[in-house]
Amino acid sequence: MGVSNFDVIQANQYLGLPSGSSGGESSEETTGLTLFVSNSTTLPPGGKGGSNDNNGLSPLEPLATLANAITKVTAGRGDRIILMPGHAETLAAVVTASVAGVNIIGQGQGASKPTFTISGTVDGISVTAANVEISGLRFAAPSAAATARINIAGANCRVHDCYFVCGANGLEVIT
Repeated sequence: MGVSNFDVIQANQYLGLPSGSSGGESSEETTGLTLFVSNSTTLPPGGKGGSNDNNGLSPLEPLATLANAITKVTAGRGDRIILMPGHAETLAAVVTASVAGVNIIGQGQGASKPTFTISGTVDGISVTAANVEISGLRFAAPSAAATARINIAGANCRVHDCYFVCGANGLEVIT
């Protein structure tokens, strides 16, 4: 199934994005690739369910996981990964943001923000590359074994507009 420009505009309207927008927290253009990620069962009109076999180039054909999207971006060109409302992942293994200059942007408000639950003895997202931006994500209360929800080892990284649920085990949020 091909995706027409009309389908993308319809999906953007469903997501509350301006027509012609590829997503993101602002209307800034990017010279890089924009990938969409969602495993939500609430789909935009004409949308397919998230799958790592999709191309991820449209909200109508999203990838299923952040880790898979990271493997498809290129350093230094302004690539961005848009996690759509309702997306959720439970992480038993770390997701490594190892590509410099990538923006990981969550869409949605409150409980509809893309949600990550850390369930293993791991950091949820480990940022090892420079100039990575993470925004708009929600982190559920982790298991007692989790070491951190976000671990930053790369230079000049920015985390903002994220929501961290702090339960009994929510001591290490960002390290």
